[in-house]
Amino acid sequence: MKTAAKEYAKAIIKSFGRNGVPCGTSDIMQMIAEGFIAGVKWYKKSQWIKVGEGERLPKDEMYILVRRHYKNRAGQLVTKVTQEMYFTDFGFKPMCSKLCNERITHWMPVPQP
Repeated sequence: MKTAAKEYAKAIIKSFGRNGVPCGTSDIMQMIAEGFIAGVKWYKKSQWIKVGEGERLPKDEMYILVRRHYKNRAGQLVTKVTQEMYFTDFGFKPMCSKLCNERITHWMPVPQP
């Protein structure tokens, strides 16, 4: 996260060009607001953790949100998000019959209120 913040700050400073850093209060307020909005967008985008990356796994018996994809009877790709408890012994295997075409793609901790 710190690296992403530094990269964003460098991009903003570079965007000033030869004019230098804004000096008016309204310019500074605008710059801070844009940075906040960019941070929120980045945070929302990075909450989901891709299954199979291996470096981040939920703790055993932890409640998580799971995002899965499957094709319905009409052949359309459907995305479904469910809250489930993660068990290390089972991993990210869908709990359904052999005919199941679900594929779990991402997970994230259940957000705190």
